[in-house]
Formats: sequence, C-alpha cells, structure tokens
Amino acid sequence: MHALADLIHRRARLVLALTLVLTVAAGVVGAGVVGSLSDGGSSDPNAPSAIAQRQIAAATGVSSEPGVLALVHAHGPVSAQPGRALVARVVRAMRSQAAISRVLSMLDVQRPAALLSKDGHATIVMGFFGTSASDGAATAAAERIKRDLGGERGVSVGGSQLTFSQLDDAIAAQLPQVELIAFSILLLLSLIAFRGLVAAALPLMVGAIAVAGSLLIMRALAQVTSLSVYSLNLVTGLGLGLAIDYSLFVVYRYREELARCGHCAEALERTLGTAGRTVAFSSLTVSVALLSLLVFPQRMLSSMGIAAAIVTIFAATAALIPLGAVLALLGPRVNALSPARLQRARKKAEGPVAEGHWYRLATRVMRRPALVAAACSVCLLLVGLPALHLHLGATDSRVLPAGSSARVVDAHLATDFAADAVNPVVALVHAPPDSAVALSRYRAQLAQLPGVATTAPATRIAGDLWSIDLLASHPPLSSQSQHLIAAIHAVPTAYRVALAGVAAEQYDQAISLRTHMLLALMILAATTLIVLFKMTGSVVLAIKSLLMNLLTLSGAFGILVLVFQDGRLQGLLGYTSTGSLEQTNMIILFIIAFGLSTDYGVFLLARIKEAHDGGASDKVAVATGLERSGRVVSAAALLFCAAVGSLAASSVASLKEFGVGAALAVIIDSTIVRALLVPALMGLLGRANWWAPRRLRPLCGRSWVHPGDVVRKRIAAEAAAAPAHPRV
Repeated sequence: MHALADLIHRRARLVLALTLVLTVAAGVVGAGVVGSLSDGGSSDPNAPSAIAQRQIAAATGVSSEPGVLALVHAHGPVSAQPGRALVARVVRAMRSQAAISRVLSMLDVQRPAALLSKDGHATIVMGFFGTSASDGAATAAAERIKRDLGGERGVSVGGSQLTFSQLDDAIAAQLPQVELIAFSILLLLSLIAFRGLVAAALPLMVGAIAVAGSLLIMRALAQVTSLSVYSLNLVTGLGLGLAIDYSLFVVYRYREELARCGHCAEALERTLGTAGRTVAFSSLTVSVALLSLLVFPQRMLSSMGIAAAIVTIFAATAALIPLGAVLALLGPRVNALSPARLQRARKKAEGPVAEGHWYRLATRVMRRPALVAAACSVCLLLVGLPALHLHLGATDSRVLPAGSSARVVDAHLATDFAADAVNPVVALVHAPPDSAVALSRYRAQLAQLPGVATTAPATRIAGDLWSIDLLASHPPLSSQSQHLIAAIHAVPTAYRVALAGVAAEQYDQAISLRTHMLLALMILAATTLIVLFKMTGSVVLAIKSLLMNLLTLSGAFGILVLVFQDGRLQGLLGYTSTGSLEQTNMIILFIIAFGLSTDYGVFLLARIKEAHDGGASDKVAVATGLERSGRVVSAAALLFCAAVGSLAASSVASLKEFGVGAALAVIIDSTIVRALLVPALMGLLGRANWWAPRRLRPLCGRSWVHPGDVVRKRIAAEAAAAPAHPRV
C-alpha cells in the first residue's frame, strides 16, 4: 500500500479528474442496463418439471400454464344467458391479443363444472401464451387485456404474468419513496457518525462511483449472459451500504493519523496500510461470499451474486483510490463544517485509548469471560430456535399490496372454487401410441390419491407423449399439494413420468435449492476460513468468526420465522403471512448477511491484530481493538440498518422480509456478537487465539504494525540498552 499511497498523494488531482470522467462515462453507458436485463429466472432450467414444460410447449406450441386469468362474476348463475354473454366478451378480448394462442372457458370445454365456483355464480377464463411470445410481449398483452376489460362490471383480471408485472410496478413505484426515506435518515445519521458535513458527503461520492461502475460492468455482462432485473435493487442498496462502511473505516483512521503525524504523505500511507488493507480483506471476504450464489442454477440467484460481488469490489476500490485522493487534498479540512458538539465528541474519541467507553466495556467483559460467553450464546440459540421450523416457499400474489387485481383473483380462486383448475398437475407420460388402456388404469390410481379433486382422461399430445391433468383440492404452493406431488412420484408405473405445473415446479425448486445450498455453504465456509486465516494468521480466530456468523444468522432467522412465517405483527407491519418465507429471498439474505457479519468481524479483528502485533498483551489488544473499531462498527451498522431497514415501509411483503431480516442480522452482530461475545471468547482463550499449525504459518500475511513504528521502537530499545557515557 506504500507505493499506492505515495502515488495517490502526489497525483491526487489527476486521480480525481480521471475518476470523474470514468464515473460519468460509466453512469451514462451503464444507465441503459435496464433494457438488457430479464425478468424471472427463479426456477432451475434442469429440473424435471422445467424439462416437462418445455416438452409440452414444443408439442403443442402453447405454454403449459395460463398466463392471464379473468374472473367473471354474475348476479345469478354464470351459466345463464347474461353470464355466458359476459364470458364471451372476455374470451373475445383475450383472443384479440396476438401473443395469446389459446383461450379456455366454460363455453368451449366438455365439462365446464371444473371452471365454475362452488355457488355457480363465478367462472374463470384462462389465456395461454404462445411459445414464440417474448416476456415483454406477454406482459404487454396482459396489461392490454386488463385495460380493455376494465369497464366490464364483475370482471377482474389476474394471472402469473400480471402478478409479476404488478410486483415489478409496486417495487418501482415504492422504491423512490423508500429511498427518499432512507436518504433523509442517512443524511442525518451520517452527519452524526462522520461528525462533520464534509466527511458525511464522502460516502455518497464513494457510493456513486461504486454504483456507476457496477452498472457499466453489468451492462457488459448482460451482452454475454442473462442477468435478472432484480439485481439492480441489490446493486444500489448494497453499493451504498458498503460505501458507508468502507468510508467510515478509512475516514476514522485518517483522522487518527492526522492527529498523530499531521497532514503529510505518511498519514495517508498509514491509513491505507491499515484501514485500506482491512477494506481490501473485507471486500474480498464479502465478494467471495456473494459469488457462492453462482453454484445455483437459478438465473436470478447467480446474476445477483455477480452483481453484488462487482459492486463490492467497486465500493472497496472507490474507498481506497478516489477517497484517498480526496483525503490527501482535504487534509485537516476533512473535519470542516462540524458543529461544536460533534467536534468535542471527535476530540474526546481521539484521547487515550484506556479512557474510552468500548475499552472499559471490553475490560469488564473479560473479567468474567465464561459467564458472558455462555449467556450470549444461550440467548442467541434460544432466539434462533424457531428457525428449526423454517419453511421456505415461492412468491405468489399474496406479497402484492391489498387490492391488486392479481391478488384479488387468486384469493377468489382459493376460497370460491372447489378445485384449482388454473394450476393443474400435468403428468407427462412417455408411452407408445397404443397405451390408452394402460394409461386409463394409471389415471385411476392417481385419482385415488389424497388431495386429488378430479382427473382428466389421458390425451396424446405428440408421438409418444401423453398428458393427464389432475386438479388438486388445495393451492399449488400449499404443503398438501407438495405432499401430493411426492405421492404421485411414488405411484408405480411401467412408463417414464414427469410432472409439470406450479406445484411440481415448487417441489423441484425446493429440491434444487437444498441440493445446491449445501455446496454453496461449503464454498462459503472454506473461502471465509482461508481469507480470515490469511488476515489474522490464526486458525482459531478464523473458525471462531465462522461460528459467530452462524449464531448471528440463527438469531435473525429465528425472529423472521416468528414474525413473517408465523404471521405475528401483520397489523403493525402491514403484510399477509403465507405460512412460509420466500425461498430465493432468504438465500440471498443469508449470503449477504453472512458477508456483512464477516465484514464487521474483519473490522474488529484487524484492530485487535494490529494492537497484538504491536506488542500489547492479549487482553489489552482485545480492549484496544474494540475501542478503535467499536465506534466505526456501531456507526456503520446503524447507517446500514437505516438504509436497508427502510424497506419495511414497502407494501410488498418480500421487500419487508428482506429489509427486516438484514437489519436484524446487522443489529445482532454489531451488539451482542461484536461487543460482548467476541471479547469474551478472546479473553477466555488468551494466547490460544493466535494458534496456527507450524506448516501454515509461512502462508500468513505480514505484520499489521507500520514499519516506521518498528524502526522507532528498535531505536528506542537500543538507546535504552546502550551504556551511559560520562561527560569528559
């Protein structure tokens, strides 16, 4: 870092000029990334249900699932003439759209009872998109149908295409409001955390550079691979959060070095050699954690891993190079425009380490380390107990704001209809053309399974492909329907059978996520251990940090299960519980929260390691490290919670889950874990904290003590040891 700091200090204006040009160019070019991103991508393309759906679509030329639904209510029986006329108008509106290749209604099926409500006053009309229709064309057609039928009394339009379209619209409409709330809170908290207007503006600069650069790289990647549109929200939120974290750490350290050696190249060199090195390790651990999402075949997860890792690297780079150049130019003026009260607080924090609040807290904790460690561990384990009953599910219309047409339609389908005709389980059977009799017996076996309402006769759709439609008695994402899928798989048959439909998709999705999650966790644990060992030179600290992260996450997920899965606080938070947590959302949350926990752990361990390498005793090193990093970690956690916790104000339940979950993980980690559990365990272990096998010690990084301090300490020791010469 010495050469980099020297270059930045000598060429600060040139560095900032180049940064400005590159950031503006990246922002202009990267702004077009939205048109290059795709929706969806939450399913495993290699799952049996996905393959079966593609085979059905190839054989029929029509999507296997309806994309648009119209719920038709009549004053009397819908099968009467006025109701039939209304259904006919709905059918004409759907067929007028070129993207829709097939329309199914009570008017053109042999047994319309399956499409009628239990009281006979409502029916459902289904529109199926052609396989050649793009996602954009399908969404546009669904929106036009909704608009054309908007004047028809008793008609509500929904379906999967509108569900995701309305979800996107709700997120897009509310994000500016949420971001305005977050920005207002962040502005006030940044002034307090950075203790000055000039310093508070620096993370905004770092965040802008990180986001602009990431959008440019994402647009380039979108030309060669598929990236999800949902990764954009992650880039902006995570980019701003990490920019705050890294800027805090660099600015706080620069202020320390200014007080020590004044405005000179050495101050910047010391800052980048310590805080800059910590930021580099932190960004490496966070980006590696995020890249573990690449093991998932779901495009949404892998693209979010790529996007998040990119913005992490850009945030670290911006906090080292452009921010370093700004600090080199500002010097003591980094403390300008600071209210007198905040100036006094800053000067007090620059006083003797042993007089600090965090130092005294660590000292008290280490007087009874076993008691504190046991109490904190038991507390976190008890809070995390509900996570043992975690149930993951897929997104459905219940995450939408109340009153959304797609949610209204699905609610009526779930309550007013005896069977789910919209989401049949399709058994795709590979059998010879003369297998009608055998398939009739197989269909009879399926009809006897619990949860099956009705079954349709086997239909030959291609050469050796037959389909049997089963209507379930329960919604496709319910546990009963998932048990039904497992029961169908267990029915013996001489033919190869694959299941398609929403229930089968969810069943295969759960298997895919569980399988790949194990590999992702193994990669996450291995890479985190390697990076932390490289930073600390200790196997014990690396393993302990990994266990601390898991305790943090268990506590956060335990509370999420209590609140969102079990349906508590629905009135206060304004959401409808689905009895599960959204599966892809929770995986992303787990990886990001794990990375952030490691991030804060790196901040703390770096200062402890620096004090230890400087010759401090184990307990003094822990107390000094907590004193020097406690304020930074607390401020960073508070600011990050303000940024991501503002998502709880959204009316979209999945955003609430993510915002509350991320804020909980950060709060638990920055309070119970970093302030109490870590110093307690380090005080309990003593010198064992720094143990590493002899063969691995050469792989450790260099000492965290500045070379100048080493030289000065050696000179002072030599002077003290030299014999005194009497004056002649």
